[in-house]
Amino acid sequence: MIGPMEATWLLEDLVPVGALVVLHGKTKSGEPIFALNLALAQAISRPFLRRRSLGAQVALIRPEEAPTIIRNRVKTMCDFVPEGVYISAGIL
Repeated sequence: MIGPMEATWLLEDLVPVGALVVLHGKTKSGEPIFALNLALAQAISRPFLRRRSLGAQVALIRPEEAPTIIRNRVKTMCDFVPEGVYISAGIL
């Protein structure tokens, strides 16, 4: 008998490699900060929600905010903008 294939996890037991992740929540519920933390954890291969992170390049797309606001938020959280983080913000 053949069992299910073992998944390769981008974020241990939560996000498999190759998955599309859509994050949605009520206004002012914190989903942009949650998404930014998840993205930065992937970019620098650090744990997120106590789960191992494989690490990956990430794109931050925030058309409703100015690029400097996003870049400053990233620098505040990491002290630098990690390699492999691509930011697209402001009017596209």
